[in-house]
Amino acid sequence: MKIKTLLNVSSYISIGVTLIMISFFFWVSYQTKRLDEDRALAGAIRNNIYERIIIRDEYFINRENRPRRQWRDKSTKIKKLLETASKRLNFKEDRAILEDMIKDYDDTVDIFNTIIENEKKMRTGGIEGARYMEYDKRLFSQLIVKSYELSDSAARLRASLNEASDTAHHRITLFLVLFVFLVVATVLVNGTLIGRILKNRIEQLRRGAGIIGGGNLDYRIDVRADDELSSLARLMNDMAGNLSRSYTSVENLRAEMENRRRAEEELCASEERFRHTLDNMMEGCQLIGFDYRYLYVNDSVARHGRKPRRELVGRTMQESYPGIEDTQLFKVINSCMNDRIERRMENKFVYPDGSSGWFELSIQPAPEGVFILSMDIDARKRAEEEIAWLAKLPSENPNPVLRVSSDGMLLYANEGSGALLELWGCAIGGLLPSDWLDTVQESLTTNKSKIIDVCCRTRIISVFVAPVTGSGYVNLYGSDVTEHRQAEASIKILNEELEQRVVERTAQLEVANKELEAFSYSVSHDLRTPLRAIDGFSKVLLDKYSRGLEDEAQRYLDIIRKNTQQMGKLIDDLLSFSWIGRKEMRVSRIDMERLAREAFEQVRSQYPDRTIGFTIESPPVASGDVDMITIALMNLLSNAAKFTGSRPETVIEFGGSEENNENTYYVRDNGVGFDMKYADKLFGVFQRLHTMEEFEGTGVGLALVQRIILRHGGRVWAEGAVDQGAVFHFTLPVQGGSA
Repeated sequence: MKIKTLLNVSSYISIGVTLIMISFFFWVSYQTKRLDEDRALAGAIRNNIYERIIIRDEYFINRENRPRRQWRDKSTKIKKLLETASKRLNFKEDRAILEDMIKDYDDTVDIFNTIIENEKKMRTGGIEGARYMEYDKRLFSQLIVKSYELSDSAARLRASLNEASDTAHHRITLFLVLFVFLVVATVLVNGTLIGRILKNRIEQLRRGAGIIGGGNLDYRIDVRADDELSSLARLMNDMAGNLSRSYTSVENLRAEMENRRRAEEELCASEERFRHTLDNMMEGCQLIGFDYRYLYVNDSVARHGRKPRRELVGRTMQESYPGIEDTQLFKVINSCMNDRIERRMENKFVYPDGSSGWFELSIQPAPEGVFILSMDIDARKRAEEEIAWLAKLPSENPNPVLRVSSDGMLLYANEGSGALLELWGCAIGGLLPSDWLDTVQESLTTNKSKIIDVCCRTRIISVFVAPVTGSGYVNLYGSDVTEHRQAEASIKILNEELEQRVVERTAQLEVANKELEAFSYSVSHDLRTPLRAIDGFSKVLLDKYSRGLEDEAQRYLDIIRKNTQQMGKLIDDLLSFSWIGRKEMRVSRIDMERLAREAFEQVRSQYPDRTIGFTIESPPVASGDVDMITIALMNLLSNAAKFTGSRPETVIEFGGSEENNENTYYVRDNGVGFDMKYADKLFGVFQRLHTMEEFEGTGVGLALVQRIILRHGGRVWAEGAVDQGAVFHFTLPVQGGSA
């Protein structure tokens, strides 16, 4: 039988007993009231009989009409009272007395009427005086006797009714005592039986929950009934089964998480190596977002652009270089973003001081926006200018200088052209190879210059084809670009290797993320459903049936709810830990002072009864994912507030500084601290240095902080001493600079 049904049956029994007793009470009350009314009626009859006797005596003394009328009125009233009593009285003894009274009443009326008739006859002479006097005395005596008999009967009737009324009152008093006893006994018996049943069942449930919670996942709670507690026990058995089946999966999850952690550390190290490589490349490397904000720049870009990196990362091109939106460079970048097509160009960059520099740019579409590889060609451009100047004095120019007619005939060649002439197998007056003839004719037709690289022995000669307008010939100016082309080839190979490794790593991480996401959802669903059911049924028992539960049983249910809620929070923290590893980072400029104040306000709202001091020591601006950094700060500040709860005055500090090309931040508190020999355990999942009774928590918060900082390429560590507070440090790389 279900607990709700059992309680309903108990309530129905109590209500039934109560209704029966109430009905009986009303019946007895009705009878008592009727007896009281009968007693009052008997008293009224007796009083009227006494009053009529007085009126009778007055009449016989004075022989007046007034007492005679009064006697008749009183007789009429007595008759009505007797008729009423005849209708109301039901007991045999009372009706016998009433019948005697009615007979005596009739006799008194007849005698009195006879006396009146004799008096009339005596006055009219119908009866002699002496005879009238004799009749009158005899009738008067009879009237007195009958009157007193009537009075005695009235007294006996009232006494009988008084006795019946008193008996009824005694009965109702006894009934009230019995009623209270039965109601109390029914409630006590039902409450005791139900409480004993529920206590035994809840004790069995608590004991089973303790065994399962202690790690014995093969234990099952004995279920023999079909009520709410049995449903709760079945759910706990199902949860134990799911946990048992998921135990291996959880171990696999831990192994997978460990493998992912190692892979992420290796990836971070690899990325750090790549970043180091990019940072130290001679060529400029910059990543620009779709909002034209610098996401990454290396030192070469900072050198090219003559601005420190920290003044570029997080800012837009327009903010860093006002007016750049009106340049050809900005148009080419915009076209690459929209069309997703690689572009190359030589750009003359004009600095704010009026000076300029030439850069060869390779602009490639990237997932974040565009990637620009820039090479300083200012020296080459100056060399070309020098070549152009030297072209005016070709004989003095060490580089090749040649003149070719429209039909491909070589008209002139200086001494520096020997290697080219040998390669082409021609001399002055001879014809160039056919491919060069096509190039010469195309240049003359379009009147446009072009550059062609020529492999000459072990060197690479860059030949500049320049048509002379209106002359019918072109000039060829050569320069040795072997080292430059070799550097370009090396950069291209490095970029291809980097892109391939990034693609491979990304594919591996995507597969691992999808598998982990599916597993996390499965574990979350399998564990959350029984936990919600256990917590819900326990709450229903406490809300609806707490009056039928003993204090110990209610305490057991509170323990069950507290542990299920703790397990639910642990699952949420595990999912958050997994989510942080999969979340796509959105890097932006972060005002750490403002972010720390907002995070602290949220933490302080959790402790409205405490006064928590908080100071900020001018932390530098950071670059990173604002959502992730907010979570890290919230966890560090929450820990500081939690572990200073026993201090009479709480002091929490946050600050930072920039040094060694990285930003270092800290959170300091005056809490309980920790032993430094356990410092290596602080950032592990489920690692706790305090018991749940001392400080609540799941042991995931600091592991979450470490994962966030590692994803940003930083470090995190802690310092402290027992009862002397703790300091948690973390670093974020400084990023800046672009041309």
